Amino acid sequence: MPAQIGFYDTLKSTAGKVFAYLASITLTGTDGKTITVTQDTALDEVVSMSSKAPKASPTFTTKITTPIVDLTGGQIAFPAVQAASADPNTLDDYEEGTWTVTVTCGTSGTVTLGANAEGAYTKIGRHVHVQGYFAVSSVSSPVGEARINLPFTAANLTNNSGASIGSVSFYAVNFVGTGWTNVLVGEAVAYMRLLSTNDNAAYTIESADIFTANGECYFQLSYIV
Repeated sequence: MPAQIGFYDTLKSTAGKVFAYLASITLTGTDGKTITVTQDTALDEVVSMSSKAPKASPTFTTKITTPIVDLTGGQIAFPAVQAASADPNTLDDYEEGTWTVTVTCGTSGTVTLGANAEGAYTKIGRHVHVQGYFAVSSVSSPVGEARINLPFTAANLTNNSGASIGSVSFYAVNFVGTGWTNVLVGEAVAYMRLLSTNDNAAYTIESADIFTANGECYFQLSYIV
């Protein structure tokens, strides 16, 4: 009997805390018999949820193999400002967005784009995929290599392993190179350049003067930051 008294004392304490949210509790035993407990206002105790909630994001220390993570809500939310991790096995960022595309000249002059110059990006950890379009509205004495801006600065690694090549398509431009052209992002920069491949010869970095009014460009590129 003392053990039973202790059990019911615990039950009363627990029930008093949750009756602020539930009218009654029904307990079902393994033999199928039930006990229904109803509210006694003398036992009520309102518990602040904020005092019980975790103060920081939980850390998973035990691997659940089937499944590893079960997302019944279908979403994982990352903070607006990345909480960067030095651990190469930690996913620390996800972001989607757009940016206004610009073309600058490596030396001097201007390439002015139309109002619809826009790129879209998806960033997962340090991997960024970009794609976009722009149309040239006017040019003014462009000199030097053409540089198309990017939303993030590329990584600075060893042996050019931070560089990346993407695809590009043009309308109404005047290439210097004789082969196909790609977009190239080098290390530690936030812009793409236009690289033309020449048959049995060195590649050409295209100058901004290839652009003319009414010229158009589509591009896509993946790189790491």
